[in-house]
Formats: sequence, C-alpha cells, structure tokens
Amino acid sequence: MYPSFLILNSKFFISSSGQAMVELAVALIIIMVLIAGLIQIGQLTGAHTRTMIAARAEAAQDAMATDYTQASDARYIYSWMAGSDTHRYTHDDIPSIATNTIQANLDMVDLAYPAELAAQVPGNALSTLGTSPDMLDEFFLVKGHASESCPTLAVIRKLVNDQATISVESDAWLVWTEGIY
Repeated sequence: MYPSFLILNSKFFISSSGQAMVELAVALIIIMVLIAGLIQIGQLTGAHTRTMIAARAEAAQDAMATDYTQASDARYIYSWMAGSDTHRYTHDDIPSIATNTIQANLDMVDLAYPAELAAQVPGNALSTLGTSPDMLDEFFLVKGHASESCPTLAVIRKLVNDQATISVESDAWLVWTEGIY
C-alpha cells in the first residue's frame, strides 16, 4: 500500500496537469485568433497598397493627358468644425464638406480677399477665381479611383465581420499638367 500523502499528491498532480491542458488549449485558441487577425490586417494592407497604386496611376495618366477632363465627383472640405477638444485642425475635428461647390468656392475666394490680393499681386489666380464661370475647372484636379475586394478569413468572419469580403477603395487627386510632364 502507498502512504496516503502520495495518493493525495498524485491526485493533485493529475488534476493539475488537466488544468494545464485546459489553459494551454485556451491560450492556443487566443493565439490562433490573434494570428488570424494579423493575417487579415496584412491582406487588407496589401489590398490598400494595390488600390492606392492603381488610383495614383490612373490619376497620373489623366494628369499627363493633353485634354483636361473635370472630375465629376469633386468635393471640397471648405472648413473644419472643432471637435471635443475645442481646438481646430486636430485629430477629432469634423470636416465641412461642400454640398454646393459654387458657394464653397466663393467662400474660399472670399477668405483670400481677392480685391486686396489683386492690388498687391496683379494677375494672380485667386483674384480671378471668383469671376470664373466654372470655378471647379480653375483648380484643374483629376481623379484616380480603384477598388478591390479582400476575402475575410473564416475566423474573422465569425468573430468580427459577418461578410465574405471587405471592400477596399482608394482615391488619388492630382493637378492636371497639360501634358508637359
């Protein structure tokens, strides 16, 4: 017969190793979820890089064209509303996006004081901007756009985003160079 303290210790050892197995299983599951999240972030980063390169290539091609084509969906941030920290131009600010581009352009021109600017710098672009029939064309912006669908991993789909794919879109804006570059 074994002494009673050995039996007690062997039972403790068996239950202790069972607890360690459960802890190991839980830790492995958490580690696998973290690794899957990192892989998903890597795939999204790669998709964003590819779409940004494609959007820039499209904008560059339009910027070097001999004929200017106005971007139809140009939107302007013409002001900022201070966020919760009450300081303008910080990370929590909210942009005021122009819904009426003509009025937004006039607001921008008014902030430049075109009459005073024309007196100091004759023939500058901002002074004549307010009298232009289509002020949007005066900025000569061209746009490139690209999108890609990135498949979600099964673990991420189950835990975070119940979608088969995540859409990644990129826009790039350049100034038209009239084919001189």
